[in-house]
Amino acid sequence: MKSDVQKFCRKLRLREFFGYDTSTDNSLVRNKSNWAPNRGRDSHLDCFIDTITKFPVTNSKNFKQNISKAEQRALEKLKQDETIVIKEADKGGAIVIMDKDYYREKVLDQLNDGIFYKKHSGKKTVMKKIKHLIEHHPNSVTEKEADYLCNFQIKDNNFYGLPKVHKSSEIITAVEEQKCSYIEVHRPKDLKLRPIVAGPESETQRLSHFLDLILKPICEKIPSFVRDDMDFLNHIPPEVPDSTILASFDVTSLYTNIPHDLGLTAANFWIEKHRDLVDRRFKTDFLLSALQIVLEGNTFNFDGQTYEQMKGTAMGTKVAPTYANLVMGYLEYKLYEKVKDEFDDDFKQYILEQWKRFLDDWVVNLLDWRRAGLVRAKMLSLAICFAVINSITLGKLTFDTNDVNLTVIANTTAILPCAVENQGNHQVAWMNPTRILISTGVRRVIDDTRMSIERPYVQDWNLHIRNVRYNDTGSYTCSVDTHPVLVRKLFLEVHVPPSINEWSSQDNVVNEGDEVQLICNATGYPMPTITWVKRMNNGYEEKIGSAGEVLLIHNVSRYCDGIYECRADNSVKFPAVLQIRVDVEFMPEVHLLNRRQGQIRGRETILDCDVIASPHGLTIWTKNGAQISGDTRNYHIRVYEEKDIHKVTLSLTILNVAERDFGEYTCQASNKLGSDSETMVLYEIWPPSTKRPKTTTEFAHKTPFPRRGPFVSEDVITPAYRPIPKNNKIEFEVGEDLSFHPSRRVLVKHVRCG
Repeated sequence: MKSDVQKFCRKLRLREFFGYDTSTDNSLVRNKSNWAPNRGRDSHLDCFIDTITKFPVTNSKNFKQNISKAEQRALEKLKQDETIVIKEADKGGAIVIMDKDYYREKVLDQLNDGIFYKKHSGKKTVMKKIKHLIEHHPNSVTEKEADYLCNFQIKDNNFYGLPKVHKSSEIITAVEEQKCSYIEVHRPKDLKLRPIVAGPESETQRLSHFLDLILKPICEKIPSFVRDDMDFLNHIPPEVPDSTILASFDVTSLYTNIPHDLGLTAANFWIEKHRDLVDRRFKTDFLLSALQIVLEGNTFNFDGQTYEQMKGTAMGTKVAPTYANLVMGYLEYKLYEKVKDEFDDDFKQYILEQWKRFLDDWVVNLLDWRRAGLVRAKMLSLAICFAVINSITLGKLTFDTNDVNLTVIANTTAILPCAVENQGNHQVAWMNPTRILISTGVRRVIDDTRMSIERPYVQDWNLHIRNVRYNDTGSYTCSVDTHPVLVRKLFLEVHVPPSINEWSSQDNVVNEGDEVQLICNATGYPMPTITWVKRMNNGYEEKIGSAGEVLLIHNVSRYCDGIYECRADNSVKFPAVLQIRVDVEFMPEVHLLNRRQGQIRGRETILDCDVIASPHGLTIWTKNGAQISGDTRNYHIRVYEEKDIHKVTLSLTILNVAERDFGEYTCQASNKLGSDSETMVLYEIWPPSTKRPKTTTEFAHKTPFPRRGPFVSEDVITPAYRPIPKNNKIEFEVGEDLSFHPSRRVLVKHVRCG
């Protein structure tokens, strides 16, 4: 009571605030607002509201029960019993108490029929489709309508069934026999349930309500439309001839039996026929797309599983009655034309006037139009009406028997399409390439859990093969048990991506001069093509050889080592790649940068030796035949790696050159394949004389070795010079031919006198 008073006061303040506002906002729907104008705008209104809100509001707790305490206790006990389900009967208002397991079995029988419903992943995609629809039709909905359609708390639909006790022969017989207000029947086999999908806040419910407001006015233009009981009574003629037959009939499970394509066709027919009743901002394609979202987005939960309705519309969605009326009106429109063709225009006009319908319940007055007293003509007329409705609804069975070739990739899902329009009571069966039955209807017969029948639409009987394999390749058949049998052949070809197996070559170690054979054994379908490349040290690659599984390298040299890559490609996904490393071993090669090197006593000098080998073994310096040990007081030996992985530099540093250090030095290297060595001479030189030389092409001191022109080639002086006095007439100038020692520690310079 108090909340009602508050709502009333809010409406009064809103009316005072807005008055009779004639704004241009033509939104059909909008989200509710709790906003209310503040006090102080109208003192009389404030006084009135203060007065009515001060009225005492009391709830009387003294009320008389209309059932006994024993009945109250019985109801409480039934409420707490989790083994039963209590539902209202579909018609008649009776209360039906069912065993929970029995009720569950009945519901699952309907949901698992494979025709009207299928299991759903539970992923919500409808709201995304609604937003996409609004984005592509920005002029069709106002901001408030878009807010109403998209911004609300979504809740899942739930499924339940109302027992049709009035159509169960077992229950009817029990009522006649027991003659009691309480009838007990144990698990009646012929009891059917009317499917109801309840979801006041589902993803599609608001869009459904929106469409209902737009399309409902069109129903008034359907000639047979009956609004309610009183409207039906107003259509009954006060008098009819004695020969008139009053016939009534209905459609079995109308809501769930309307194919989506028929429903959309009917909606399009009536929208275009009565565009004057539909706001111009609502384009026909917008309305049909929105209606399709409502029809195809009907998902719901039952017993912990999500299902999707494939055919028809849910009984429970707002637009369902309007949608059903439009479909029935469209079929009646076709019926009138059929009656005219079978009889004449007068009989058509009579049927048009006498044919009335409330949703799926028809009433028609049929006269003996041809000849008085001939009942056969009356029954013939009635039979024609039924036949026309049947033929329009079901139509002729159509089945595409054209062969189909399909190509899929292994380990994916192969979808073999098969569709039957207007199937009726005919069965669809699948057979595999070895003529083994896969399925009849939606029931899988073959013992292969990878296969299933999927029905995204009511006409579809698609065969899905998950994790498809190469041996699934072959000719499959989809057949319909008509007479003669209709057959469609589908050839499935499974392509397998390339793969390189374990029988291919591994990394190789060979000697220089040997022959190398690299094998790349690849499988796949179609058969992959194999090519070879060599990976270069600079990151590039070089294509070598011709296509094939075997690569032969004759008389292999040290320049042939590295990484070889085979690639198997059949244009299915990505190529398969195998890298094989080839290591070429060879005996050492020793190279000295200088055969002769001079130095002044007391200075430091460095002797370098380049060793090229694979693998690297023992590398030493000797003097006069005796091995020099590194890291002594006077000698340091270091090994430096170069960019060439086979090359190292063995560097001998003499810290303080003395007389004993002059002589022959030998660089020796050996590995399992052999050895090599080279010898050089370290000789003594004396400091430069203070006397200025006569020419610039001669040194200021005598050297114990020959010179070749003004530049010193073999006679290399290491740069350990002391500062030259100012009065010294001798100068050293750096020439143009400079070279850097590989160790990057000593700059070797060719010098000339200045």
